[in-house]
Amino acid sequence: MIGPISSGLQRLGVTLTDREHSVLCMMVLGLFDSEIGDRLAISAATVRRSIASIMTKIRVKRRIQIVAVVLAPRALSEAEAAAAKIPSRPVRPARRS
Repeated sequence: MIGPISSGLQRLGVTLTDREHSVLCMMVLGLFDSEIGDRLAISAATVRRSIASIMTKIRVKRRIQIVAVVLAPRALSEAEAAAAKIPSRPVRPARRS
């Protein structure tokens, strides 16, 4: 059985190294770089390099986006969002007079 991380990566067409996959799994758990490094017996700098590599492979600019993109059921393209008429910001209900 494929877990949500592996299926998310598969959906994105991304292949990670074993180390990158381990780092990603620990990011999903909410661990800090130093905690990830301690568990994998690597330096925090190596953790940050792995995270930078993951970001490049899944094409995100911020590390907070990594987990959201990988675990998202399916990201909408701009065209799909426009077709679904999803507003770019919340629409407030009209005030009653």
